Amino acid sequence: MHYEQRGDGAPLLLVHGLGTGSADWEYQFPVLAAKYRLIAPSLRGFGRSEKPAGPYSISLFADDLRSLLDYLGVDKCHVCGVSMGGAVSFQLAIDYPERVRSLIVINSQPSFELNTLKKRMMMVSRVVLARVLGLERESAIMRRWNFPGRRNREFRQHLVGRFKNELGPYLDAIDAVSEWTVVDSLDKLVAPVLFLAAEFDYTSPEEKAYFAEMISDARVVVIPGARHATHLECPDEINAAIVSFLEEVDSRS
Repeated sequence: MHYEQRGDGAPLLLVHGLGTGSADWEYQFPVLAAKYRLIAPSLRGFGRSEKPAGPYSISLFADDLRSLLDYLGVDKCHVCGVSMGGAVSFQLAIDYPERVRSLIVINSQPSFELNTLKKRMMMVSRVVLARVLGLERESAIMRRWNFPGRRNREFRQHLVGRFKNELGPYLDAIDAVSEWTVVDSLDKLVAPVLFLAAEFDYTSPEEKAYFAEMISDARVVVIPGARHATHLECPDEINAAIVSFLEEVDSRS
């Protein structure tokens, strides 16, 4: 497993989303490393990590992270995950609650069940685009969705070629997250939880708020006007929200 470390202080584990890697956090590194020891792995199958054959599962990803923390001698840490990385972060916090000091999820939630037509179509489209058009053309389509318009042309170009994927691991990861849920285990969460929700994410802020109500210590912060890749689109707002939340959690100790 490839990982990057930056900064000093309390450890903060950063878990990337589907199809990306540790470089997903380029706009968080400078700000967060000034206050925290950042640990940013690439999950198996992504980034510069090895890409073994599947099947993959969210529990397997979480076990990999637990092993990484063991290797680095980190007993307990803050955890922040985006999209699929949020699912992995939820799983880690539920399976190993003694290891997670707080949990931040960006455009993610404790259930990826395909319980609406929109969700089913979205997941099917990711698979079909990858198989029929290939990962490079799918990536171009996703960049245009997340960063639309002429004003984002230069940024879309900046992201070209940033994340190289192989079809097998990519599809295995989609299989892993499809229909995954830990909703029935939310009572096991002992860490405070912050949902950072883009106004125009794939799922609504209201859906995140619904899940937050099931958790003993959780809140939702909405980023107006933002889309799914909010940590890239609105890094100042995301970084400020993360730092504010972590400082509050640390002040309780």
